[in-house]
Amino acid sequence: AFDVSVPTWGFCGSPLVVGDRLLMQVAQDPGLIALDVWTGKLLWKTSKPEAAYSSLMLDLNPNARSNETAASDQDTVIGLSAKGYFAVRARDGKMIWQRQPELDGDFGVPCPVVTSFGVVFCGENNGLLIRDHGKTELRTLDDTLLADSHTPVAIGNDLLVAYEGLHRIDLTSGKRLWSVAENRITKYASVIASDTIAWVFTEDAEWLSVDAGRGTLLDRRMLSENSIRTLTHPAVAGDRIIVRVGDEIRCWKL
Repeated sequence: AFDVSVPTWGFCGSPLVVGDRLLMQVAQDPGLIALDVWTGKLLWKTSKPEAAYSSLMLDLNPNARSNETAASDQDTVIGLSAKGYFAVRARDGKMIWQRQPELDGDFGVPCPVVTSFGVVFCGENNGLLIRDHGKTELRTLDDTLLADSHTPVAIGNDLLVAYEGLHRIDLTSGKRLWSVAENRITKYASVIASDTIAWVFTEDAEWLSVDAGRGTLLDRRMLSENSIRTLTHPAVAGDRIIVRVGDEIRCWKL
């Protein structure tokens, strides 16, 4: 156990398993730890970076993650801190790079999005940023999409972002390919998407289906007859979709 203070909104990040290691952000000193997945033994810890509320992600660059059971020097973990963004080596916690955004004060809730082009970060002050593979600096994709709690979804060469609507963004140019449902997606939203369709679950318990290619609204339905806030991410199991709505777990056949 570690004697640390609970962050303002609690411990929110999910643990990440890389080979034989379970990595998690704790708080500050330690900021990041790795445990043996079989024994729970502490393998390493770092005093920084101070944890935010995001979850760690494994970098999917071509040199990362072999079929080895042990974490290797090529396994790089991306995360958000209270001050910015970072990457560490899973095997020993060695810091690979750290970057701070131009503006301070992002909550640090959305997870990094690892794409074939690079790693995307987003927040309510700095908008969409990408660190291209092989580059050292952050590049702005769009400084007007200020998602503070929704993690964007990568589909092909593009990114779907929920912020005052659902928007499809080209990852190379930052061009907005289409926008839809600007008056229906105004707060928190969860997105599940493929190349052809995107489902958006809003805070107001509405389920929107969008044509991911053309950006047209196909269908919308309410998850509840009452005014219930829906803040949890749905789960897909076979041909079922499961959503927590208020005090209930509800299931729909697709």
